[in-house]
Order: sequence, then C-alpha cells, then structure tokens
Amino acid sequence: MRARSGIRWLFLTIALSLPLLAQETTGVILGTVRDASGAVVPGVQVTVTERSTSAVRTATTDNEGAYVVPLLPPGIYTVSAEHPGMQRSVRNNVQVQITERIPVDFDLKVGSLEEVVTVTSETSLVQTETSTQGRVIPGSSIRAIPLSTRNYTHLLGLTAGVSQALNNADSPGLGNINPNVNGMRAGSNNLLIDGLPAFNALNNSNTGIGAPSPDFLQEFKVMTSMFSAEYGRNAGSIVNVVTVSGTNQLHGSAWEFLRNTVLNARPFFGARRGQNNQNQFGASGGGPVVIPKVMNGKDRTFFFIGYEGTRQRNSNSSSALSRQSVPTAAMRAGTFSKLIRDPLTGLPCSATDTRGCFPGNQIPANRIHSISKNVMDKFIPLPNASTGTAINYVNQQTISGGNDQFVSRLDHNFSSKDRFTGRWFYSKTPQTDPFCSGPRFLDRKTAFS
Repeated sequence: MRARSGIRWLFLTIALSLPLLAQETTGVILGTVRDASGAVVPGVQVTVTERSTSAVRTATTDNEGAYVVPLLPPGIYTVSAEHPGMQRSVRNNVQVQITERIPVDFDLKVGSLEEVVTVTSETSLVQTETSTQGRVIPGSSIRAIPLSTRNYTHLLGLTAGVSQALNNADSPGLGNINPNVNGMRAGSNNLLIDGLPAFNALNNSNTGIGAPSPDFLQEFKVMTSMFSAEYGRNAGSIVNVVTVSGTNQLHGSAWEFLRNTVLNARPFFGARRGQNNQNQFGASGGGPVVIPKVMNGKDRTFFFIGYEGTRQRNSNSSSALSRQSVPTAAMRAGTFSKLIRDPLTGLPCSATDTRGCFPGNQIPANRIHSISKNVMDKFIPLPNASTGTAINYVNQQTISGGNDQFVSRLDHNFSSKDRFTGRWFYSKTPQTDPFCSGPRFLDRKTAFS
C-alpha cells in the first residue's frame, strides 16, 4: 500500500510540475520605497490590484527597501504602498505587458494611513530593468490594422530587426508568415502561444499551425535578442503570444469581414478580375463564471470563448491556374513532325542515319497500347490554347477553402499566491484543390485538413 501511495504522489508531483516547462507569459512590477529624506524603508506593504479582475497580489519591501511582484498577467494595475506612520501612496494605471519588468518606486511622507497620495504620472516606456530587445503589439493595434486574412503574423515585421515578405492577398489560406530576424533563417524562430510551443516540428515554422483570430489575442511580443535563458532553443527570435481572458465585466463582440470580386481591383498584369471572395465572421464573449445559487465567480473565476469562420473562393491564385503541354490530336494518332526512334530495332535514329526511325514519323496503330490510349483519351484533354510556346493547354478553376477555429479559456484565482489558467484552441483548414497534386489538368477534387 505504501508503494502504491508513493507512486501516486510521484505522478501527482510530475503532473503539477508540467506547467513549469512553459515559458514566461507574464510581467513583473518591482521597485524601491524611500522616505522623504531618500532613505530606504523596509517592511512596507505593497499591494498590486488588477483593474479588470480585481485580483490582488502583495509583497513586502526587504531591508534595502526593494520589492518584487512577479508572474502578473498582462493588464492594467493599481499599485499602493503603505507603512505605519506614513501616508499611503497609490499609483494608478500601471500597464504590465508580456515579459516586461515595470519599475514603480514610491517616496512615502510622514502622516497617517488615512491620508492618501495618488500619483498620476505614467510609467516609463523605456525598459531599464532588462536588456531584452523587442516590441509588444497590443490587441487593440492587432484588431485595428487592416490585414488581408486577419492573421497576426503579418504584423511581426513591425519590430526592429525583423524582415518578412508581404502576404499575397490573392493566395488562398490564412497566409502564415515566418520572418527572418537579425539575418537568421526563418526556421530559427520560436513561436509560443500562452507559453507553449506552437510550431511545425517538420521545418520549425508556423506553416500549417492555426493562427488565432485577432479577437482572441490580448497582445504579442517579438523578442529579437538578449532574451533570458528560459527560452533557449532558437537563436532567431521569440514570438510570445497571449490570448484574451475573461474579466469582471461581461463583454462580447461579433464581426464580419468581407472581400468580394466586384470590389477588388483588376490585377496589374491581368486581363480581367478573377474570383476572390472571402468572408471572415465570428463572435466572442467573456466574463465572470456565474451559476445562480451555486457559484459567483466575480473577482475569482473568469471565462472566455470564441469562434471565427473563414470562407474563401479564389481563382486568382497561381494554384488555381494550370498551364500544361499536352499531346495534339495528330500525336495521339501516332503522327509526329520530327523523327521518332523505334526502340525495337536497336538501331540509331538521326538526320544522317534513319535506319532505326519509324517510317514517315508515324507510329503504327498496332504499336500504341490500348490501355495507354484509353488513359490519354479519358484523362488528358486536347490543346485549347496557342501561346507561341510548348504550352498549349490553359485551365483556370476555383479553389475553395476556409478555416474554422474555436477557443475557450478559464482562469481561476485560488488566492493571492495561486492562479490557474486553462486554454483550449482548435483550428481546422480544409482546402479543395481542383487539380490535385498531379498533372494539374484534372477536374478531380480532393480535400485536405
């Protein structure tokens, strides 16, 4: 029985240790408390309150008057400092962003705790507490900037040192972009969503990885150099993405983004406007978990759920165009305009020696296998274009596809020291290729997901 109990505790310990494998997706508030003379003040109680969830964290200054409040989810905070015999000081609207270390210092004056000094000055945007180079893009900016497929990876290039190609708005799919950072290869980046790896292990890129909708993102940060050893793995960059969580305020949104052929401009080199229709629609909502007569999650338990669908019909993409060289009707009958060697003779066939050539450049009908003839007649069309080159068959079809993604997140504050976060994200991108992966003139359709 003791052995079984020990094994159970071992598995429990391993399970509880798994979250430690995730990289940092939070921020830090730290600082020093001094009195009016500039001397440090130990034993000061510092209280940090998140404005949207009322979550409270506390810390006490050490002998050097310093305090640190780590692991703060991104958000807006109120920071207060109080000590017996001194006025209480409050700093409002302190913004904490992902991986940022925000210095908040206090100068306390002699007085009673009932006297409150409110400081309204903004915190510095210059990061003096860390050498990490990077930039945070908030969710409001992600949603405000027009994006052809509403894909946040199109904004990675806003960070200094990041080089990326522009997304082709005529291409099907969501168009994930994998950038080059500080001259490194595109496969040298490390993409994290809520601290967990989210990349294609085959080529170490975000190809084939679902990109959460801008309405599901609180912010992301591209760290280009000097990031701490906890990340490791890649030398290019760390792309750290944080999803939205619920708050004390019940909130929601719904949207529809439309791109339509009749509203699109004609391609510069195109003779006409090909079909390019795209609909992106969805809804999201979040707030406190409230179950009447059972649970009131205000200040403690929060949820967020969302769905976004994408539907595309595209005939402008190069994937929708087939340009091939196919046999003519004369070739199908065995008649060619150039010398054709008869492999059964074993003799050479050239302009100076025609002993091994078919007479008159004509392959006899009995030498054309019936199976080969049937395959050609059934699956390979006749020429339909004259381009002045070997290309004599052109076909344009419509690629249809889209994306469906769902997200759900649950946050619970057990106490000022313990917090639970669980997130589920699902993304599926089926696409119909009218030409399959074969000779690209077949009208068969296959779906990939």
